[in-house]
Amino acid sequence: MAIVEHLIADTFGTHIGKYSERLQITQGGETLQQAPLLHLKTVLVTSRGVSISADALEVCAERGIPVFFLDSLGRCYATMYAAGLTMKEERYQEFCQRFEDIVAEKVTEEMLTPLESIDTYIEFRQITPKFFRLLKQFQPFGPGNLSPVFVTENVYDNGNGRLVGSDSGHLKLELIQEDEPYRPISAIAFNQSEHFEHMHNGNPVDICYSVAENYYRGIANIQLRIKDIKTRDVIV
Repeated sequence: MAIVEHLIADTFGTHIGKYSERLQITQGGETLQQAPLLHLKTVLVTSRGVSISADALEVCAERGIPVFFLDSLGRCYATMYAAGLTMKEERYQEFCQRFEDIVAEKVTEEMLTPLESIDTYIEFRQITPKFFRLLKQFQPFGPGNLSPVFVTENVYDNGNGRLVGSDSGHLKLELIQEDEPYRPISAIAFNQSEHFEHMHNGNPVDICYSVAENYYRGIANIQLRIKDIKTRDVIV
C-alpha cells in the first residue's frame, strides 16, 4: 500500500471511516482512497457533504492526527486535534519531577504575567452617551470581534469605592480625573481587591478597561469593566 501522509476528502457524498489500521474514503461502497495510520499526518475535508465516523475521529485524536475542515476558498473554519502520551506506571513520578525541574528552569515570571492588548488611550471626558452609541454599532462582540480595550491614566476613586462580593474580592468604584472632579464614572474591577487601600487613600492609578452598559433597577448606565489596574508612584 502506498504511503499517504495527507488524506483529502474533496467530493460531496463521500465518507471517511476507519478500517483496521487505516482510514478510507468511500462513496457508494467504492473505496476512493486509503491511508495507513502509521504514516498519516493530516486529514483534510475540503467539500460539503462529507461524513466522518466516530471511530475515525477517535483514532485521529488518539494519535495526534489533525482533521482540518476547509471552505471553498481554502480557509480553515474548523479543526479537530488532540494529543497525549503513554508511559509505564513506575516512570510516572520521575516524569513529574523532571517536568517540574524543566518548568522551574525555563519558565520566567514574565511568561506567567497575562498580557492585555490595548486599542487606544482616552480621557474620561471622551466617554459620552454619543461615544457609547457609536461603540455599540460594532456589536455583537465575541471571539472574532473583541470589545475594544481602552487605557486612561491618572485616575482616582472619588471616595465612594468599596469592596463587594461574598469574599470582598471585587472593587466597585466611582472614578474621576483631576480636570473633571465632579463627573464620576462607575467602574467594576473583579478579583482586584488588593488595590483597594491604595485607591481608598486617594492615590492615582492607570486603568485598562472595556466600556459596557449596566442595568440597575431598570436604568441603564455606562460602566467601565476594569481588566487591570496599575498603581502610580505618587503615594499619599
